[in-house]
Amino acid sequence: MNKSRLAAVLFIMIVLAGAGMMAGKRQVEADTLWHLKAGQWIWAYGEIPKKDMFSWTALGQPWHAHEWLWEAMVWKAYSWGGRYGPWGLTCLAVLLWGGSLFFLCRRGEWLGLVLASAALLASVSFWPARPHALAQGLWALWMALLTCVDRWPLGAALGVPFFLSAFWANIHGSAATAFAFPLVFFFFKRKGNFLWASLGAFLGTALNPWGFGIYPYALVASRHPLIIDHISEWASPNFHEIPLLLIFSGFLALMVISALLAQEKHKLDGIYPPLVLASGFFLLFLISVRHLPYFLFTSAWTAAQVLPEISLSPKVRSWLPPLAAFLVAAAALCRGIFSWPPTWVEEPRGKKFPEKAVEFMLCRGLTSKVFNDYWFGGYLIFKDIPVFVDGRADMYVLSGSGVLEDFFRFWGRLKEEKPDPLGVVEKYGVETVLIPPHTLAECPLERAGWEKIYQDEVAVVLVRGEEYGPGSGHTRLQ
Repeated sequence: MNKSRLAAVLFIMIVLAGAGMMAGKRQVEADTLWHLKAGQWIWAYGEIPKKDMFSWTALGQPWHAHEWLWEAMVWKAYSWGGRYGPWGLTCLAVLLWGGSLFFLCRRGEWLGLVLASAALLASVSFWPARPHALAQGLWALWMALLTCVDRWPLGAALGVPFFLSAFWANIHGSAATAFAFPLVFFFFKRKGNFLWASLGAFLGTALNPWGFGIYPYALVASRHPLIIDHISEWASPNFHEIPLLLIFSGFLALMVISALLAQEKHKLDGIYPPLVLASGFFLLFLISVRHLPYFLFTSAWTAAQVLPEISLSPKVRSWLPPLAAFLVAAAALCRGIFSWPPTWVEEPRGKKFPEKAVEFMLCRGLTSKVFNDYWFGGYLIFKDIPVFVDGRADMYVLSGSGVLEDFFRFWGRLKEEKPDPLGVVEKYGVETVLIPPHTLAECPLERAGWEKIYQDEVAVVLVRGEEYGPGSGHTRLQ
């Protein structure tokens, strides 16, 4: 191995290590916690859940637990290693995603590796300890494999996509899209192996507890108005966030410049598959911010195909790319070190969990018929408290329970409807309310006789006044 190759391998290892350590910073979301409890249930009962067992509002309703394999894996990892277990699974996603992109960008030499690193480091913040992180890693591996499929024997072209998609389909519902990507390659390369790969992926994806039902499920769940209009991860990007704007603008410019350069040199045909994919993910990102890592991946991949065509003097080429690589590696390593060790519920991603409020509720037995904030749901499940609602929005919507709609009605988030906290709590016979402090729902509830018996900077607890009013022994805590 020559010095240049050895330096490239060392660079890749440093960047992957830095990205892995960065992934542990604020790795926990509310959904992480109910995924853990679902995994615990799977190991305890030896079966895949098909009905809700965590809420009191949709108990027994059908639940398409399509992420069951990741849940089983993460619970076992958590049982063995605590917070380091879920972090290890996210590191596997980083390795698959980053390693695949480095492989695809190898033609761009040092500049290609730098671009791949930039895309990886910018995407890490989108990977909490949740199934979609590993799903994105599997998708990246699928992209790398597709660049080789046309050279495989027929058995491999059919078999490898089958087994990869079968594994992917039990990690995350995004596997339902796997069959479409070989068709993009076939359109431009006209090699029959891509059709076989598409067939293998289509059949492999059906190897899950719901069979071919994963396809309509993925379509309906990803397009339901209650989900795409109200769930933050499905929201369109907020370009008032300067880091997001800079990252997106930079990679968009990179994609456009690469396409223009390829056209000028009459080599556009060579970058069509990644360019088409990058263009598609650009449009999807404008709809939902969750698609940004896919756009960054395909943009860097596209640019790496034409970077060797850039005319640089030998003197500049000898020092500029290595210098850029050194700076990126140093930044990745330093950021990774400052992000270590992995955090847990004490430092979540996003809003804090109501740890003290829930402890207060447990001590006083206030665990029956709790109305909770959406973000608090996962933590309540983690503490074995039945929830009103949690991050399984697809289950609440597709089961037809109406719970998610009533949750948004409580807050007045439905179109042309005013907040109706009293109507919702009466409809369900709610006994305890656990919501963030200083919200518009507090006043109507207190005017109707509800008593605020606990408050801190994260949450307030309200109970029905006739049962827990003055003289009941329950007092407010500030």
